[in-house]
Amino acid sequence: MGTIIFAMSLAIKSLRNHKDELIKIFAIGYFAGSLGLLLNATYIDVYAASKVAFSYWAITGVFVAYYSIIENKSKLRKDFATKNSPINKRAKRIKKHLTFRNATTPKKRRKRSS
Repeated sequence: MGTIIFAMSLAIKSLRNHKDELIKIFAIGYFAGSLGLLLNATYIDVYAASKVAFSYWAITGVFVAYYSIIENKSKLRKDFATKNSPINKRAKRIKKHLTFRNATTPKKRRKRSS
């Protein structure tokens, strides 16, 4: 029961906070399906041993995984935007190395035509 409530709270949170349309559509569908199965679970045992349970838990896993990917991307964007992030430091070192190599390589000489 706690996992269902956790995933449904993620669906509500993603509806409020994210600008990504795909996660919003997925969250609406997931929330409506979960609510329907919760109402159906008052009459029969839906979540434990039925064909519906396998599909439901697979969709729950996909939804939670997609939500965590979207959250990590937004955190990476914020981290990349800062000047002192490890990604920017590494990029500066690579750029410095490449410009040093280009400056020290000898230029090809053209042959003079006589």
